[in-house]
Amino acid sequence: MNAIVSRRRRMTGKAASLPVIDDVDVVIDGGTATISANITPGNASTIVGLQHGATNEYGTDTRSEESPLSGYETVRDEWEITGLLPGTYHYMIYATNALGTAETEDLTFEII
Repeated sequence: MNAIVSRRRRMTGKAASLPVIDDVDVVIDGGTATISANITPGNASTIVGLQHGATNEYGTDTRSEESPLSGYETVRDEWEITGLLPGTYHYMIYATNALGTAETEDLTFEII
């Protein structure tokens, strides 16, 4: 007689979720812009980056020095862009894990 054994695995901790980006801020000091945001990785390995440029096509993609993030703890991430000339600049922050990508809308700042 064959026996079928069923085993249940007990899952502990929180399930993975999409990352969250909030509290985006920009500080301008001369030709330098410091962009920061709170990133909550959603309990999965999360790649975080900033795209920026003179148009909403960006052109530069900079990964976070903190990347990849994991866990549920919110991290304040920051990027410094130097050597900016007067004008309007576009940027977007993104966070990608196995469940998908969270991204901000197209945001702008101005160097005067």
